[in-house]
Amino acid sequence: MDALLRGSALRLALLAALFSAACTGLPVVGGVVADAPDATDVTLDLGDTTDIADDTLDAADAADAPDVSDAPDVSDDAAPDGPSRCAADADCAATPATPVCDAPSGRCVACAAGRDACPDGRYCDTASQTCLAGCRDDDACARAVGDAGVDASAVPLASRCNPATRACVECVVDAHCPAGLLCVGNTCVMGCTAARPCPGTQACCAGACVDPVSNVAHCGRCDNRCAAPNASAACMNGSCAVGACTAPFADCDRDPANGCEANTLSDVAHCGACSAACPALPHAASVCAAGRCAFTCDAGFADCDRNPSNGCEVDLGTTEAHCGACGTVCNPPNAVPSCVAGRCAIAACAAGFGDCDGNPSNGCEADTNTAVSHCGRCGNACPARPSAFPGCLGGACVTSCVMGFQDCDGVDANGCEADVRVDPANCGSCGRACAPAHATGACASARCAITRCDDGYADCDADPANGCEVNVRSDASNCSACGARCVTPGATPACMSGRCDIAACATGRADCDLSAATGCEVDLAGDVRNCGACGTA
Repeated sequence: MDALLRGSALRLALLAALFSAACTGLPVVGGVVADAPDATDVTLDLGDTTDIADDTLDAADAADAPDVSDAPDVSDDAAPDGPSRCAADADCAATPATPVCDAPSGRCVACAAGRDACPDGRYCDTASQTCLAGCRDDDACARAVGDAGVDASAVPLASRCNPATRACVECVVDAHCPAGLLCVGNTCVMGCTAARPCPGTQACCAGACVDPVSNVAHCGRCDNRCAAPNASAACMNGSCAVGACTAPFADCDRDPANGCEANTLSDVAHCGACSAACPALPHAASVCAAGRCAFTCDAGFADCDRNPSNGCEVDLGTTEAHCGACGTVCNPPNAVPSCVAGRCAIAACAAGFGDCDGNPSNGCEADTNTAVSHCGRCGNACPARPSAFPGCLGGACVTSCVMGFQDCDGVDANGCEADVRVDPANCGSCGRACAPAHATGACASARCAITRCDDGYADCDADPANGCEVNVRSDASNCSACGARCVTPGATPACMSGRCDIAACATGRADCDLSAATGCEVDLAGDVRNCGACGTA
């Protein structure tokens, strides 16, 4: 009984809805007034005795709800009689909201399989034979785009009907998207497959359309990634190239394989810029520091003139003006300078000089003409001799005697052997013997003196050189003593044994008294007592 009452109530509700729709001209979906703007939902109040369970139609929100899966099945319970019975669509002309006749059930419905009479913006739910909110087909979506003032052929967004959701979407399958796009989540996104190749000259690489002419990751062919050391890679005409170099590097050889190979801060061939090569300088190694050319001298060479154009022009190992270092002049005294291995040396000594200490800084320090230790040559020391000191004169050793001594025998070994102060054989000088005539001599203070005259001799002139030169026994001028002159008047005096005597009387005179003291006292020509002869009176 309860079931019968519920079925009757349902039919009454449907009839009321159809009637209301007919009066208002609104379409009816599943017995509910659809899309009635601001209209009050049409329900049938059967009081508390009527209980429409979960399997009845909920008409409270039918105007807005697109899902009517809970709509009541009236295919078998339709009343065989009444105005809703139909045999053809013409029988439903009086109910614009249900213009289609469902022949099996004899009911006028909103739509049926193969006969979708739903307006734009709705589609036929063949299960409930009602028009639900959503798209019918692609044309409906295209019309909606066109109604918005947009050319659907130019902008195909939301021009495809998704049969699963009945929503207008951009795409449902890949074929709905232009070449180079795939349908992902009903949206055309960049992508490609073997079946969906890329447009034009683009290539499909890893599911993406790329331009192999300019794409760095697929340059010329898929997966040919360009890389350029010290630079951003680039793809030009399908070949890898160098994009922008990373400072301070530069692509000087135009070879993309090695990228920007030149460090312009340190590359000697490209110092500061490509092809700005640092010049090769004599005896130097060119370097590039902070993009500026410089050079370092080879070992043993230096840039002493500070002129970079001629490099390291000085050989410090051989140049006398810069020996070992710039400005170190090699100029040893009394010598011809030489620079050997960066050290000052002596090539040759000046005449009369020698480098006897082996120290080039003081040059040829020894005067071999006068140096006793290096007389004539280095190391030739003049030896010390007795009573003498060595000397060098004209490069030959000489003996310089101590005062009072002389080398009288010419033998170097015994030095100045003669003490000329006392040596009677060399008194005062060599060879001056102190041997006075007729006397005994002695050498004192380098002077020869007579210590004693021989008997009968005397040193009357006080000259020891001639010794005791006077024979006082026969010298009439120094008879018996120096200065004792014999005087014999009228006669020639004579000294006989140290006594004065008469050597001869003058002519006409005679020594008649036989006294040498009175001489030849008699004039024989005039003395009457001794006339012509002594005693002749």
